[in-house]
Amino acid sequence: MLFTFGVASAQTEPATEGDKGGSLQVGFRLGTTYSKFLLNDAGYSEYADYNRRRVGFTGGGFVTYNFSKWVGLSGEVLYSQTGTNNINYQVGNIAGMTDYKTSNIALNVLADIRVPVISVYEPRFYVGPSFDFIVDGWNERYTGAAGSTSYVGSAKGATDATNQFKVLDFGMIVGAGLDFDLKFAKLKLDARYRQGLSNINNKTNQSLNRYLVGKDMHSSSWIFTAGLGFSIGK
Repeated sequence: MLFTFGVASAQTEPATEGDKGGSLQVGFRLGTTYSKFLLNDAGYSEYADYNRRRVGFTGGGFVTYNFSKWVGLSGEVLYSQTGTNNINYQVGNIAGMTDYKTSNIALNVLADIRVPVISVYEPRFYVGPSFDFIVDGWNERYTGAAGSTSYVGSAKGATDATNQFKVLDFGMIVGAGLDFDLKFAKLKLDARYRQGLSNINNKTNQSLNRYLVGKDMHSSSWIFTAGLGFSIGK
């Protein structure tokens, strides 16, 4: 009933400038990532919480061109933190568990499909390719003697692990959100899932983590953001 009422209301109200094709919207997003690296084989671990997701930050700007009140195309430039927690680690005689984290510059091109239900809010759906460029990587490891479990409870040490990763992480994004009309801007709340399609592991480098040599590694991220969009143009 609410959906039927909303459609009827939208049809009876005169179109605003933002409803017409050719309008432009710019804005920014801030939020969190909830990510992990999916591994085809990461070696043996006796821990039940092996390879857990970790929380990171994301933020940046976007521009959306509206072809109509139903469909638009969005381009985004975002900074994002991704990684994974608690996977096996061994380099030389240093062994244990490690938490990886990466800093990325994300370029997203998304089809923006809207459902103009009522004037108060507007559901939308997203889908499109994502190009993440890995700027740097770190591991935060629990260390111990190789072949032992003496690392349990020991202190962490952070080391540069940028060379563990390839530069480009290509993936796809699907998601949904709600836009709320604040008159001066639109409040945008989004939830997305990003699946990495390319292997990001520099798996041929024998000097890196022995457990990752020859393994495929793909990113997997849930992304939650809030932002503001400002209409310009017509």
